[in-house]
Amino acid sequence: MKIDSWLLEILACPKCHSQLRADDAASELVCTGAGCGLAYPVRDDIPVLLIDEARDPSAGAAPARDTAPGDAAAGDTGA
Repeated sequence: MKIDSWLLEILACPKCHSQLRADDAASELVCTGAGCGLAYPVRDDIPVLLIDEARDPSAGAAPARDTAPGDAAAGDTGA
């Protein structure tokens, strides 16, 4: 993974605006925010800074996607 240091200095987490750090082994940029910690993938040396594409390390390997509106599993009764 090749991310220029000047670019890493100006990138921020889209969710909490904290600084990101490179995790070369996982090809991810990881948020340094205490309450966030999302890991954003880097594909073909391009950071994908979309919250829907981020992985929440505290929740396992699945992307940190919000549940769709009207999803009964999320407790939405549709009322």
